[in-house]
Amino acid sequence: MNKKKVLKIVLLIICVALILFGIRYMTKSKHENIIGKSELFEGKYKKLEPHLEIISGCVKVDYEGEGKKLKSIYEIWENGKVKNTGNLMEVDFKEEIKGEFSISLKEVYDDDNDSEFKMITVFSQEEGNTTSIQFIDKFESGLYYEMKKIEKDKEIELGEKIPVWLLYAYEGENFESSESMDEDAKKSKWALEVKLIME
Repeated sequence: MNKKKVLKIVLLIICVALILFGIRYMTKSKHENIIGKSELFEGKYKKLEPHLEIISGCVKVDYEGEGKKLKSIYEIWENGKVKNTGNLMEVDFKEEIKGEFSISLKEVYDDDNDSEFKMITVFSQEEGNTTSIQFIDKFESGLYYEMKKIEKDKEIELGEKIPVWLLYAYEGENFESSESMDEDAKKSKWALEVKLIME
């Protein structure tokens, strides 16, 4: 076999390899970075929830990318304005993070016998749990209240504050709820809104 034939065969093999590599690269699926709906109580454990006398919510987090920290914050709204904000927890990670962020509220009483909320937030992953406990003022008695949580998968963008859970209280029996948690918090008499941020 002369040198020209050998060279043609080598070039053909290289071309085929490049084509196969290109096809594999083009068809490789992109990882979906999302925050989405989950449940704190599922299946047979669902029946336990009413007995615990808590208000709860849960979301899933699945992320791969440039972010290095998952932060959670809360906002207290009163009469359409943010009255108070605070940090709940921060979870550091390398390259990827996957788990569930859950929240529960339970009415408790302080030393003066005034009612308040004990708020527990947890991020659960294979490596273990990160937990935060806060005490916040409860809305005034006599108000109607409802809870809202994320229902659809939301793509994660770095630096964006993503609303994931809302408890809002209002006067009267009729409240025109919208798809936006921010809008419902703004329209309510009192609201607690929880957001996640990827940084």
